[in-house]
Amino acid sequence: MRLAVAQVYSTPDSIDVARRSWLAGVPAIFAGDLEDSSRNLRFVPGQDAFARRYGPSNHKFDNRPLALIRLANRTLEFDWLLVGDMDTCFHVDALRAALSPINPARRHFLGMPAPPGQTSCSSEKSILAGKCCSIQDLVHFSDCVLTVRRARHFRNSSIKHPHVANGRGYVYAFPHGGAGYVLSSGLLRAISEAQWSTCESELLEGGGDLRVGACVYHTTGVGLTELPGLLGNLSRHKEQPDARSAPLLDPENAVRCDTEGEAASGPSPQASEAPPPATKGSGSAALVFVLWNTMMGSTLLVMPSCFRESGWLLGLVLAVLCAGVSQYTCGVVLLHGMRLPDPQAEVADLAHAYLGRYGWGATLFASVGVCFGAACAMHGYLATSLNDLLVDSREQGGLGLASAWTSLSPNPKGVAAALVLALLLPLCSLRSMALLARLNGVGIACLFLILAFIGASAVANGLAPEALAPASLAQPSLKVLGTLALSFFIHSIAITIFRAAATPAHNARNLGAASRAQPGEIGRDQPSHPPHSVGVGDPASLESAAARNSFLSVRQPPSLATPLLVARFAVVLQCVTVYPVLVYAIRTQTFCALVYRDPYPGALPVLGLNAIVLCATAAVSIFGLHIADVLRFTGAFAALVMVYAVPAGVQWAELAAAA
Repeated sequence: MRLAVAQVYSTPDSIDVARRSWLAGVPAIFAGDLEDSSRNLRFVPGQDAFARRYGPSNHKFDNRPLALIRLANRTLEFDWLLVGDMDTCFHVDALRAALSPINPARRHFLGMPAPPGQTSCSSEKSILAGKCCSIQDLVHFSDCVLTVRRARHFRNSSIKHPHVANGRGYVYAFPHGGAGYVLSSGLLRAISEAQWSTCESELLEGGGDLRVGACVYHTTGVGLTELPGLLGNLSRHKEQPDARSAPLLDPENAVRCDTEGEAASGPSPQASEAPPPATKGSGSAALVFVLWNTMMGSTLLVMPSCFRESGWLLGLVLAVLCAGVSQYTCGVVLLHGMRLPDPQAEVADLAHAYLGRYGWGATLFASVGVCFGAACAMHGYLATSLNDLLVDSREQGGLGLASAWTSLSPNPKGVAAALVLALLLPLCSLRSMALLARLNGVGIACLFLILAFIGASAVANGLAPEALAPASLAQPSLKVLGTLALSFFIHSIAITIFRAAATPAHNARNLGAASRAQPGEIGRDQPSHPPHSVGVGDPASLESAAARNSFLSVRQPPSLATPLLVARFAVVLQCVTVYPVLVYAIRTQTFCALVYRDPYPGALPVLGLNAIVLCATAAVSIFGLHIADVLRFTGAFAALVMVYAVPAGVQWAELAAAA
């Protein structure tokens, strides 16, 4: 969560005092009587520089809050903007905890209703024609949109004396500036710079914080929601002696304010301790490899069979289209998902924030379902490759251990599936995603080995005679769309993966790099599809049951025995790196959405859930469901919900809120 501070009355000395204590390490912007770029202090002239239109109850700098918020919104990156006076200090960690349940992408205006004669949202409901707001309302993702009687939109300088309870042009509840107030990034995005400028030029009477409340209400209809804890454990304020006569406050007030805050609620961690060392995350290359390996790993070995059904040219065109749509919609999911204040939020929480309870349920079911389908595929690949390695002769790319292996059980494939379960359970129970991301470097090397074998197979088998026949170019069957959708599908675990990023600012770039590489690799995979032949010159072998489970199960020329052996070992290692990522995603989304709000609540719950998932994927492998069929239906269902419905719904809700 990114917090930033805007102080409406500041001097270089007061900034230095705050920077040495509670404001250390927090992005901030300040308004004052001079310009100092080294401190991000901006010169904002007083209202008397334009016109002496401020009454005896107003300060000549009451125009500064509106101007400073406009500058902060233009120049700073934040989820929440904290606005206060020079003698206001915020307890940043306590505010971070208080704001964590609330979505900053929505339009929220939080503060302490200012006396006298004003009403908070929770009282005097007869005055408020709209609903009253509370923090509990905001946690459930609603905006505080009010219709206040006798508080009409301002025209020119129609705002009245701030002590007149029923004055026109301002809302009843405006924030107490000394206590500080908080504006969400979603609220500030909903107000254009031109609208802020209009407020600055037309609101020339009333206190500065009252003008902010009037501007927000006039432009968005959003009212003030009381934030409990201001002037308590969230902020402190040293009351100034006389706002009308003191042009600037004593900078030492910042010291006393901070001291009082420590006495009241304990020392602020940022004031008394150095910032904790940042947790080392995964670099861009590692994250791209995780995305690439996870997207492509589940479908690569059944792609030859799928392209046989659609024709190689139509398959390539559809691959490019699916890649573009998936990259854009996944970017929408990632952009809005990373803005959720909950550090453990997943894609289902994003759907809940924008689409409500039913959207949450459908998204959670689809997200877990697609991860389970991909995990079934990886389990099947691993079991099939292990069985082929042990059963096939050396001339067929195996180890020639058929007699010993089949003597263990009349169902050797079942034994292989059970062996996979025992092998992967410890890896699936790791606490963090960071180690799995690093292990995916091995998976990428294996992926390149598999692609190299596919190229070698094309060279050895040569060009098929029907390479350019219409049936090889395109066929009316579009069943390949489900598998292609899954080839570029990362929506359900993108938030989980990118949460481990060392540099979150590069997330969009890394997602684009992984998505753009996918069609290229499918194109490189083309030598194994028509127009080239496989299976000792028999293209029809791509339609066999073996090809629907793994291209490496198709018989190859004897000259490819050693490359096939290496490729099968590579598949085993690749599955070992991808499968735990998928199970980790299932675990994270299930625990965070349904039970614990923690992806690792303890060893026993993690082992229990992982055992259930692994046994289920093993059962799919043992019962002999073809991997291509599992992926086709999983991909079609995932695309319907996660690639089209959820991103479109989130984008529509965001645009509707902004409008």
